[in-house]
Amino acid sequence: MAAADWRDHAACKGKPTEWWFPQSKQWKQRHDDVQKAKAICAVCDVKIDCLLWVMQFDQHQMHGIWAGTTQRQRVEIQTRRNRRITKGPDNEFP
Repeated sequence: MAAADWRDHAACKGKPTEWWFPQSKQWKQRHDDVQKAKAICAVCDVKIDCLLWVMQFDQHQMHGIWAGTTQRQRVEIQTRRNRRITKGPDNEFP
């Protein structure tokens, strides 16, 4: 699938944006919105494409739910990935 058209096949297409980018000041409403988003992401056919797309960016700047992950989860993924890349010559890629 071409990189530009994965969004056309996303399960979130046409759903309320606030589920992925909750703005409510009430914790319960934000939590409920995030759970709705994660449930949709869990069955999405292009979840991997979504995650690969969002991980191209600095996760400290990428708010919201992407591929069923929170910003905090993506920061952790990015931190672990960066540690592996910068470990040194013993960690060279084939």
